[in-house]
Amino acid sequence: MAIDLTVGIDVGMSGTAVAYRQHKIDKATCDVQCLKWGGDDSWKIPTRLAYARTGSAQSPLYWGDKIPENTENLSIKEWFKTDFGDDDSDHAAAEKLYADYLKCLHDELSERAGFEKAQSQLLGRGAHSIAVTMTEPQATAAFELHTPNPVASLQRGQNVMIVDVGAGTGDFSVLQVATNAQHTQHWREHQPVIGRKIGSSRIDQGFEVRMTDILKPHQHLLGRRAALVAWEMRCSPRFLEAKHEFGSTDKNTRRVPVPHLGDPQSIFDDYIQNGDLINPGKPRLAVCMGLVYNTSEKGVAFPRVACRASFGMVGRIPSAAPAKSKWRSILKRGKGVEGRYDDCVEWIIRKGEEIDNEGEIEIDRTVFFKQGERKVCNIEIVTSVSDNPSSAKDRHVTHQVMRANLEGAEVKKKRKVFWSKDYFLQVNFKIRATIGMAEASFLCVDARGVKVSEPVTVRVPRDPPIMALDEVEGE
Repeated sequence: MAIDLTVGIDVGMSGTAVAYRQHKIDKATCDVQCLKWGGDDSWKIPTRLAYARTGSAQSPLYWGDKIPENTENLSIKEWFKTDFGDDDSDHAAAEKLYADYLKCLHDELSERAGFEKAQSQLLGRGAHSIAVTMTEPQATAAFELHTPNPVASLQRGQNVMIVDVGAGTGDFSVLQVATNAQHTQHWREHQPVIGRKIGSSRIDQGFEVRMTDILKPHQHLLGRRAALVAWEMRCSPRFLEAKHEFGSTDKNTRRVPVPHLGDPQSIFDDYIQNGDLINPGKPRLAVCMGLVYNTSEKGVAFPRVACRASFGMVGRIPSAAPAKSKWRSILKRGKGVEGRYDDCVEWIIRKGEEIDNEGEIEIDRTVFFKQGERKVCNIEIVTSVSDNPSSAKDRHVTHQVMRANLEGAEVKKKRKVFWSKDYFLQVNFKIRATIGMAEASFLCVDARGVKVSEPVTVRVPRDPPIMALDEVEGE
């Protein structure tokens, strides 16, 4: 089915940007457009939700820029991106906030005034699908590759580092420009994308801490706690203006030179040669526009990717055939071969391994059952961002469990020992894994290719953060 409308959504820590492309308007090719929000035509809408203070399962009363100034009777939820995917966070609560926010956004886009009627009908009522496709630096790279007005002149063999630092998180990707047989440019990853909890909020936090220290001796003149005044200063429009203006000119900017070092940039000479620092044409919109370009353009920006994590499986198998090393003792004892595999992880894809983007990988599996036993087994899927993950299951988090129902699969009878009439049942099946840049999906099929499990989706984890974002109490 042909795609009529593609929408790219970049849910940021403090703001969300939306880009779209309508593919059919009088047979004309349309470029990617971005939505504006509010009375000031901002490119981003705040990533905020407002709930009633009573209850916990209710829907949000307000969202985005519709939250009133007086929030005394409201519970404001923001910065919840820090909790999404963090091992120490409440995943269910974070997912609910994301679901509520995306529902509000979807409702707005479906009925949006100023959003063309055809586009809103396609988004709100037509057949549509949702996919998590790329990380932020990868989307920025796709934008630079496909935009009709690129800032950089990309040449084959060039090495590029994409740096996407937002309010609370920073992501980094080291790439190389490559070409295919048709001389079409695409990206090749030198290493997996790296994510860290760093961003402009560190400036805000440092400013707040410093102002608290300065104001404490004069707290009696303020009529309230110095920490609360510092928090209000951190949130004030004047501080945001000062932060944005800082460094734009040399006026009122004091610089402290490093003695005996002529050019500060020379400290990087041993690492980077002939480097240029380039700001994208639309830095705040490059991610959402890159998502749309990557989906709607014929050329693939990332035909292959460096896997961001290791993926492994733990098979809980009811009973197993003996290992070859055990045959001698079994023949001597004349006993059966009933037993269980240890809970060890079999790593099927290693971190950093170059794989086809969204390509399918098949893993052969064999399980054994006793006579009369239900032919059902669970397969645990685990991930690790370690460069050398352990095979011990208890060192990793199980992200999903697939239940393979092999009752209708082809069965082979295998004798336990050649002089015994007892036998066990052997079933062969496959696990199909599709690893993308942001998500991975898994499915079990039998030897004939018939589906024997429900598909499961696992997020591709990123490296653990080097620091945590401290929570600030506003009350």
